[in-house]
Amino acid sequence: MTPVPTPALSEGCFLLQPTGLGVDCEKCFCSETEWISDPVNPKTRAECLARKAGQDRYCGGHFSKFEWRAGQERGIAGAKVMMHYMPWFKNIPHTAGAAHTEQLKGPWFTPLIGLYDSTSPDVVSYHLDLMKAAGVDGVIVDWYGSSGGVEKDSTDVVFAKSSENNMLFSVCYEDWSTGGSKGKWTQDLEYIRDNWLGSELFLKSSDSKPLIMVFGPRTFLQRNDWANQISAVFKGGPRPDIIGIGDGRRAIADGAFQWTNNNFANVLPSYKFGVGAAFPGYRASYACRTKAVLGSCTNLKPMISEGGISTFEGMLNRFEALKSTNDLPVIQLATWNDFGEGTVFEPSFSTMRLCRDRVSGNVRPEPFRFLVALQKRVRGYQSIGQFEDIVDKYCSGKDCENWREENGNFCKRHPCEAQPDILPCL
Repeated sequence: MTPVPTPALSEGCFLLQPTGLGVDCEKCFCSETEWISDPVNPKTRAECLARKAGQDRYCGGHFSKFEWRAGQERGIAGAKVMMHYMPWFKNIPHTAGAAHTEQLKGPWFTPLIGLYDSTSPDVVSYHLDLMKAAGVDGVIVDWYGSSGGVEKDSTDVVFAKSSENNMLFSVCYEDWSTGGSKGKWTQDLEYIRDNWLGSELFLKSSDSKPLIMVFGPRTFLQRNDWANQISAVFKGGPRPDIIGIGDGRRAIADGAFQWTNNNFANVLPSYKFGVGAAFPGYRASYACRTKAVLGSCTNLKPMISEGGISTFEGMLNRFEALKSTNDLPVIQLATWNDFGEGTVFEPSFSTMRLCRDRVSGNVRPEPFRFLVALQKRVRGYQSIGQFEDIVDKYCSGKDCENWREENGNFCKRHPCEAQPDILPCL
């Protein structure tokens, strides 16, 4: 049997093991294999070889072995890979966060770990572990300012945990949260300056300036107002680059970021630089958020083809092509957990994420499909088991401990076979 080509990997110790069942791997490499990081993660080649000597083994008729690999990660055209992150979930009914908590209940997606509190350090660590395994460099938090509440508290936790994990960080500022108050606007920018901007892990643009995104803007629309604010607040320190939505109508910023607008490539040349985007899909559920009844939402149509991995990969291809002729230092994956709009990378139960087993032909959920696709694109290998281990670690001793059983029973309770365009399982 022909050995499996070694995939492009970041330097480190890796465990080669078969994923296919019933395949004789005792004397050769399998065609169905995956590379996963050794959970002990030896830091040097010598440590890896020492571990290899003690733990190369046959396991249930399948051969597995440790190897040191020093290849290069593939990446996405050299851009920083950032995840847009929503910090607004509060798992307490009838609070200010209740409306957003309802988004966690469906109708399209429910996270594998169940309802959660965005201010929980354990939840944030779990999210960051999954992102890092997929090759994400950092997070851009949708930020509603410095006045307090679950969004502010969660963002502070995300910044702290990102720093611990050596991941990049920035915010996408919602300027409408000021209510039009210039005093509040100033206060928010000062909070960014005093609490985050000095970190070496704060996201930078190509010319090494701190990069702050603004969703819009939707309240302060004059370029001169932004220029004056930035000059006043960041006087004597590093002046950040401000980037807004690149739709050709809000040219207040140094750069532009792509959202669901399709004319990004046309407006990009009018800016100094840009931030591209890739979505796993879009299917808003605002009309039925509080009832979470699937039947009341069947007429909603996705703006972006949902469920098709080719759509996501096509967006990555278009970004790489655009980057070849433009300054695009960052690609933003949108989003980790906007369940209300269905732009979800977070592993979730969903009839929108199904696959058909290659052997049995049965339909089952595939909650890690987009993370695995990203991992393969960025890191050069794919490992569903790596993501499953992260979920198991978080859920140990918690209500979500039986998430595998829930995932296995999902199609017994939902109309899986009725869904269109079901892909073969990975």
